[in-house]
Amino acid sequence: MRPVAPKLVGAPVPSEKDRMIELKWKGLIQSSSTMLCTSNHTEKITIICNVDLKTRRHVISWQVRNNRSPTALFQVDEDFIVVGTEGGKMEIWSID
Repeated sequence: MRPVAPKLVGAPVPSEKDRMIELKWKGLIQSSSTMLCTSNHTEKITIICNVDLKTRRHVISWQVRNNRSPTALFQVDEDFIVVGTEGGKMEIWSID
């Protein structure tokens, strides 16, 4: 049985098909920060946010409503990510 985290009020409903990747980004961020890209299969949302591990602060940089539910995330290079969606479709985004 998997441990269950407490639910946050207003947070999207989690799914087994949700994904998260760390982005390699050429923008200026703190040394204790990282850029994360997360997808929510149920809500059809993909979010890119800056997370500071030292202060536990996070800032949502970009939020996109997908046409279909996202199933996979890949970073092509520092400028582009590919979001795979249900039905075998791909969305290519510039993160510059």
